[in-house]
Amino acid sequence: MRKTYTRTAAQGADPEVSNERHMSHPLINGIGIATNYVTRCARARTPKEREAMLWLTRYALTLDLTQDALAGMLHMDRVAIREALTNPEGDISQFVRAVGELRAGFSHALYATGPDRAKHPSNPFHPRMPWHEACAKPADTLVFRKVRSAFKLALSKPVFVEVQGLERLGKTISLRHHFLANMDRAAWIDAPVGRTELDWLRALATGLGVGIGTAMKAAQIRPKIEACLGPGKIEVIVVDEAHKLLPRDLRQRPDRLEDLRSYLDRFGVSTILGTTPQFAEMISTMVALADGGESFWRPGQHIGRRQAYDLPETLADEDLEAIALWHGPALTNAMVGELVAWAKADPGYIGTMVNIIKRAESQADGDITMKDLETAKGFVAREARMAALANAGKGKVVLMPRTTRKTIVLGANQLTGRVA
Repeated sequence: MRKTYTRTAAQGADPEVSNERHMSHPLINGIGIATNYVTRCARARTPKEREAMLWLTRYALTLDLTQDALAGMLHMDRVAIREALTNPEGDISQFVRAVGELRAGFSHALYATGPDRAKHPSNPFHPRMPWHEACAKPADTLVFRKVRSAFKLALSKPVFVEVQGLERLGKTISLRHHFLANMDRAAWIDAPVGRTELDWLRALATGLGVGIGTAMKAAQIRPKIEACLGPGKIEVIVVDEAHKLLPRDLRQRPDRLEDLRSYLDRFGVSTILGTTPQFAEMISTMVALADGGESFWRPGQHIGRRQAYDLPETLADEDLEAIALWHGPALTNAMVGELVAWAKADPGYIGTMVNIIKRAESQADGDITMKDLETAKGFVAREARMAALANAGKGKVVLMPRTTRKTIVLGANQLTGRVA
């Protein structure tokens, strides 16, 4: 029996046709327009049109929207949207107005400050998506304000910024929020775990919205990435977990860091690195290796360009209270005080406090009570056991309060603030 294996076969033409024929259906397929094509066409447009084109492309990528979903949001035909994004000529005023309305609604959710906050009905992210809580105004803490300052600097001129602080301080949610507020000019990269050049380039391409398939070589991917960068295109690259940019063997040249430095020098693209003190310690080791003649890479190339935003080791009580109330708006003053005291005494810090609130919410019948909080705290003993396992063979287990400890065991504390 003959079967037709093609995803472009006419639907319904043959009952034996491969099920892959549906994979290009607009109900499930993405918009399929790479950022490098949009940036090229946008060069012929006015600044307002270019901003609308880039913002919509980044918005669709970040939310992983299908063609039909995007058409429904804009109340426009799919063909008209594609034409606006890929044709450098023609009137796209209707497209610009539709994008402006969509962006206004998104901004409303992005800066929601009411009791619903991240649960705001206009929040386009599903609650299970990691971006969900960033799509609301985070608690106004010192960390949030420092990240805001770092973004302001990176958007104003080409610069290499390091936002460095201990784990579970709220760096990532603050970085994500400011990225979402500037999607037409910024790209978000999760530093890949894989150590090959292709792992890195695929992460860059994914964050920028560049289609590279599965068979492209590095020499083919790089021009596509670079076509997205520069004034009027992507001007800021945000990299989370930046310690993964450095090689395992610190005597080697950090090619990923060198790529970002090259983008700064050649295209005027700022980089914001979100990282822990582990990154600075690794750079210091590389300096010592270079001074001792064991490495030919000079860390001064990086150190001489960076703008450091060092976050505090601990937060003021009022900041911790603001975070507790952000996650649990109905908490009483007594509950907030209990949570703050617990956070200050636990290595998981803010992460532990947030997990207690989430656990208490899941077991409460209505509003959270003090009894719910006390029950939720029971999981901390399990966290300590998990932290000990994470540190097996890696040195002494550090489970001291954040306010007194000086030694940092990164693996344990990253885990402690997340385990429930």
